[in-house]
Amino acid sequence: MLSALLSAGLAGCFAANRTELTCPKQGGPPWVETKSAHFVVKTDLPIDEAKRIAQEAEVARVALLAALGAPPGEESSPVELIVFERLVDFEKLGPRPGLRGFYSPWFAGDLEATPAVVASEGLGYFARSLLLHELTHRFVNLRTRRIPWWLNEGLAEFYSTIRVEDGEIVLGEPRKDRRIWEHDYPLLEELPRQSMLWLPQRNVPAMDQLMGVDEATLPRDKVDYYYAGAHKFVQVLFGATQTNYKARYQQMTSAIMQGADGDIVFANAYKGVLMSEIEGAYQALLVDQREYVTRLPFKAPAQVNFTVRTMRDDEVHVIWSRVSAHFPNQSSPPEDFVLKGLEENPGSPDLLYTRAATHIASGTLLPMPKEVEAYLKADPNDPRRLTALVIWLASRVSRTKDGDKKDQLKAELTAAADRLVAVANSPMQRTAAAQRLLELGRADEALVMSIKSVENAPQCSMCHETLAEILLYHRHFAEAKAAALRARSTFGDHRGLHRFDELLSRIDEAEKEAKQKGGKPDERVGP
Repeated sequence: MLSALLSAGLAGCFAANRTELTCPKQGGPPWVETKSAHFVVKTDLPIDEAKRIAQEAEVARVALLAALGAPPGEESSPVELIVFERLVDFEKLGPRPGLRGFYSPWFAGDLEATPAVVASEGLGYFARSLLLHELTHRFVNLRTRRIPWWLNEGLAEFYSTIRVEDGEIVLGEPRKDRRIWEHDYPLLEELPRQSMLWLPQRNVPAMDQLMGVDEATLPRDKVDYYYAGAHKFVQVLFGATQTNYKARYQQMTSAIMQGADGDIVFANAYKGVLMSEIEGAYQALLVDQREYVTRLPFKAPAQVNFTVRTMRDDEVHVIWSRVSAHFPNQSSPPEDFVLKGLEENPGSPDLLYTRAATHIASGTLLPMPKEVEAYLKADPNDPRRLTALVIWLASRVSRTKDGDKKDQLKAELTAAADRLVAVANSPMQRTAAAQRLLELGRADEALVMSIKSVENAPQCSMCHETLAEILLYHRHFAEAKAAALRARSTFGDHRGLHRFDELLSRIDEAEKEAKQKGGKPDERVGP
């Protein structure tokens, strides 16, 4: 029986009253979706609150661009805001105790990347600062391909506190959930709907330690201290206490917005300033609890245009499954939420697709459930299904040892890939088709499809990454490097940048080997 497979701890849609994760049909609040130009808000808060969140997010985005000195009309792929009314519902999905939300550039069960901020208890201070932090990374990384860890995180922390008040952008306020003090012990102060973490000054890294760290060497037991230090460092550079630094800071950020290397622009902007002077200002500011605020004139955008709709129960189960996939060690796996939804909505396309995506993302060797496989093959004109199908078939081809079976699967993959080439209508779908064409040895077609992907979506990191792989196959090394660097700069999560550094290393090695052998740039090699 299907229900026997489900975790007893999940309340799901079958709760008689509103326990955790009760969906609308069983007495839970309705979930609504509000779409604006740059955000998709999905929440179980009332519709008016959903509209307010969308409005605030759009205004905050424009204010951030203005504070950074970036063009206000710049387009980018929408960010999803999943906002739970209650903390207990979010906690049921598997986060560690005390976590109120998170950011993900790509949920583990999604086949197409959707950057998302997940928050509980509404879009409060934590969620808003998290959104601004990640948007800062996004806008900075779109422009510069190289930026040191301390500057990348320091800028994101610094701009995470901006707000709009009385026609002005308020810039430079300290974090309201983290401070540094002289005492030798940390303290977590619980406040209504928020907490304040007090960090001992002696554990905050010195400036040279900050400047010497990267994502790979960041001490995992001192992450909070390094983020707090990076924030204070950028506050010093901004001129919080050294007002003569303000013009230098403007020079530095303007160069970053024009795509310059972060290390180089810092050195140029603060040339002639003794590092010991900056270090002294940094150490003094660590435990300085005063507010050093700058106000910038700002004209908020007019009322945001958005659409609002009530979500179906099966879509709510999809949200729960996707969010829970972020926490791999929870007691109830993401598929459990899908299975519960399918008990009530057995033919739901969204649930069947999510089950297929979850199955593919897990990398399991178990066969695809028959009803899910039938769903994927039922409509050859549905590019979303075809994308999932070609990814799954490619995985099976690579794992199958039986020659006859492999040939059969390869024929299915070829037919599905050909069809996807014809109907793909999103950058990720075209990229999936290009990847499969390359695997099938059709490198010229793969290159054409991949170029089309990046032309239609210049901010799609995976599109550029796939293009780099295909160009490497063609031995176009310079173009491959450029594509890999663009993939790195547009990637939504700075914590995963090592994958692009590894790709760049492979390109360098292949180019070196080709030169040693006297090969021509356009010679073809195996993937």
